[in-house]
Amino acid sequence: MELIVVGICVITFIIVLKVIGNQKPRMNNGGLAGRPSARRPYSTPWPHEQPPAALGVAFDHPARSAAERLDAALPTEFESRVQYRVQTAKPGMTQSEWAWTWFELKRYFLMCALLRNVPMYSTKADEVWHEMLMFTREYETFCQQFCGAYIHHAPHGQDDNKPEAGSRAWFDWLYAELFELSPVSGKVWGSFFREPLSPNKLSQMEAMNEDQIRNEWSRSDTVSRYEDLNRTAVHLAASARRQIDAARQGARGQGVPDYKMPNRMNNESSYDSMAIMSGGWLLLYYSAIEPNNLEQRMNEHIHRDEDRHGNSSACTSYSGDDSNRHGGSSHHSHSHHGHDSHHDGGSSSCGGGGDSSCGGGGGCGGGGD
Repeated sequence: MELIVVGICVITFIIVLKVIGNQKPRMNNGGLAGRPSARRPYSTPWPHEQPPAALGVAFDHPARSAAERLDAALPTEFESRVQYRVQTAKPGMTQSEWAWTWFELKRYFLMCALLRNVPMYSTKADEVWHEMLMFTREYETFCQQFCGAYIHHAPHGQDDNKPEAGSRAWFDWLYAELFELSPVSGKVWGSFFREPLSPNKLSQMEAMNEDQIRNEWSRSDTVSRYEDLNRTAVHLAASARRQIDAARQGARGQGVPDYKMPNRMNNESSYDSMAIMSGGWLLLYYSAIEPNNLEQRMNEHIHRDEDRHGNSSACTSYSGDDSNRHGGSSHHSHSHHGHDSHHDGGSSSCGGGGDSSCGGGGGCGGGGD
């Protein structure tokens, strides 16, 4: 009888332990139960699906044909050779990680073909770029076929051509105007929409008309050769002008501006004052209205997106691993004034990665003048 009682006690004790073990608290990465934080864990897996064609640029966007030309200018053989070098140096890189990192680097090249001094904020993408530069002839052929000019990768020292304050916000705005955020945008580039545009950049945009903005920002050597690049530069300048006017309307206390964004799915105009689809527009608006609260306001819109769509895809795209972002005091920039002396086979190096903030003390730059 005593043995039966002991056996029952042991079984009961085991069952209780299993029940307790299965009741793990639901915690977000901020350590609190409830609504998840907008900053997601960085261990999310790389998507297994293939990246979209033409860099995911919308069919009706003026940059669509330029994105298609960029893809055509990178033959599979060239990509395979670059991939082999990258994965030899990083044997743990999966095929999915490669495909999506390559995709994001190509997006960056499109930005560089359009505009001057585009900062580079991704260690992952820059490492792939370094390997591309080892194939000097193939890389130059790609640049010429894509945009008609060389996209340089030149290192600079601490006191030479450092990116201005707010350059990360400008990068975010440009990216959002050209592309929809991909499932890995935050994973590759670091968190988006955490830093406001600088007062200097806002004042510059406000003081110029569309033509002046276009001439100030765009690369004359590329937009003069390809009409689709020119149309895209005009589109970006017009968008910036409209958005700054709308933001200033809100700053004057006239309420949320009635700024209509094109609906990329059905080509109709749509506007929702509580959740505008363009993250770039929200970034500019809150940079003018509430620069000190920008991250909080952007998080509020991200959470509304989550609630409306019933998932956290927006959160995953906006937030990312900021350790991937270039930090330190040195950075890269592009120039098309001949080949840089440090470009011997693409041996230039980038300022250290690390845990720099969204503003970044340094970065890599792209474009030309």
